[in-house]
Amino acid sequence: MLTLKKSWKDPLVIALIALNLYFVGYTVHAGWNLVWPTVSGTVTSAYAKAIAEPGRMNYYGKYLLLLTYTYNYDATLHENTEVVDQFESKELCDAVAARYQGKTIKVYINPFNHNMSILSPGKNFFAVLITSVLAAFLSASVLFKKSDAT
Repeated sequence: MLTLKKSWKDPLVIALIALNLYFVGYTVHAGWNLVWPTVSGTVTSAYAKAIAEPGRMNYYGKYLLLLTYTYNYDATLHENTEVVDQFESKELCDAVAARYQGKTIKVYINPFNHNMSILSPGKNFFAVLITSVLAAFLSASVLFKKSDAT
């Protein structure tokens, strides 16, 4: 039988429950867009955006590839911009951007807000899912102890 090591009013218990609820919500959100409806869209602009100053370390790389695209949904034209990749070199980012210009792409549309769309559904879904499961196990090991049933 499992019993709580700490009181429900303990700040650690409250923090771990809040953390797990956050991860559950984030996991659902990360996977939910996998089932959004899709339409064809057109890339109207593809460009590199510098995100780090020369000589400074940056986890995300030095240049982001952004795509601005349009799509028609429910007889309304919508436009959105999304980061699709990252590069260390502006020349490489520009070369890849040139290949996207004017291309037809698949756009995933939020069924409740047609202005919200994405190009890569489920991004980081499995990483978030694994993190959520690990957080749940960690929380259980901190919060519960096995007691002898008598």
